[in-house]
Amino acid sequence: GTESVSLAKLVIQSSNPELFQSSRPTLTQGYEPLVESIAKVILANQELIGNITVVGHTDNVRLQKSNPLSSNQRLSEARAETIADLLVQAGVPQERIHS
Repeated sequence: GTESVSLAKLVIQSSNPELFQSSRPTLTQGYEPLVESIAKVILANQELIGNITVVGHTDNVRLQKSNPLSSNQRLSEARAETIADLLVQAGVPQERIHS
């Protein structure tokens, strides 16, 4: 098999807990420009940036049973997918993004 070596890792963490709507994978209004700015940096430095892994997180408050996502794990995954989709919409090649 092949061995993968990561020389550097960049983690971008929002300082605002309301980046996403409560218990939803929907980005709060006004944060799209932030994701677009991140995409521009990625696109301007494609020769330096390898694959991109998007990871979502939630708090530890259980979701209501009526929530279609059913678990905080699924909500985290859906939030990562939201960011990944926005990066692709902004021009980042989909094959470079993993969520």
